[in-house]
Amino acid sequence: MNIFMMLAPMSVFLGLLGVGEPLIYGVSLPLGRPFVTAGAGGAAGGAFVGFFSMLGDKIGSTAIGPSGWALFPLLKGTGGLALTAAIYAGGLLTGYVVG
Repeated sequence: MNIFMMLAPMSVFLGLLGVGEPLIYGVSLPLGRPFVTAGAGGAAGGAFVGFFSMLGDKIGSTAIGPSGWALFPLLKGTGGLALTAAIYAGGLLTGYVVG
């Protein structure tokens, strides 16, 4: 069995919990193309959130460490909870579509 086939299910499960290192170093980096597309997706999602930050709707986290879907309960922003969650969700969606 291919080593990537053995690592992928565990890495995806850990990635959904917000631990990205197994996906980065075990699967994406050795394959090359997924690593580049993940970087492009992260840049696009960050640009989406940064664009709204330039417009004055700053969002952030109340803790350091969680990422992805696990960060939703820890969001804090200047425009209220619904707007903050919508901007963050838009950034995640943009990152997934581009990456």
